[in-house]
Amino acid sequence: MSLPDNPDLAPLRLLLVEDHRVDAALLLELLEQLPDGERPTVTHVDSAARAEQALAAQDYDCVLLDLGLPDGDGVENIERIRGAGAGAGAGAAIVVMTGLDDERRAAESLRRGAQEYLVKGQLDSAALLRHLRHAIQRHLLVRDLDQQHEQQKQLAGQDALTGLANRQRLAEHAREALELARARGERLALVFIDLD
Repeated sequence: MSLPDNPDLAPLRLLLVEDHRVDAALLLELLEQLPDGERPTVTHVDSAARAEQALAAQDYDCVLLDLGLPDGDGVENIERIRGAGAGAGAGAAIVVMTGLDDERRAAESLRRGAQEYLVKGQLDSAALLRHLRHAIQRHLLVRDLDQQHEQQKQLAGQDALTGLANRQRLAEHAREALELARARGERLALVFIDLD
């Protein structure tokens, strides 16, 4: 998933996961108030299972997620949606939009992987779009930082010249092998050849 060069001008691909028809209609009406060039393309589903199917079939920039769904309730829905996707790796940004103005639930939602927690009825269309775009940008930044961290972790365990495992990685593997041998009641031998 990547945004065009100027993400502020591109229409978003939005997956709306909302089981209440009235709330879904209000959100869709709110998004319809945006100018043509800024209006997101919206796919609406009414359950977590249908959201998983939609995410497996197509890439979305953002998921606007209600936490109370008929086939899943609460912040567990966030992890379920995060695990779905069409193989893009990190998937779409997740914005929780719920009727509960609850600080603890908001903090838990963010801890579980949502980029934003919004309360229904408290935003106009321009503010909603701004929150969606900011959530997508945060999501992309976090994904990039995670990838850089993983690359640094890989580089820390290999020799810069040969690309082979270095002493640090050897020590890690040796520790793991010793722990496994102890747990199984087995012996372990290590043969070391130093080449210059």
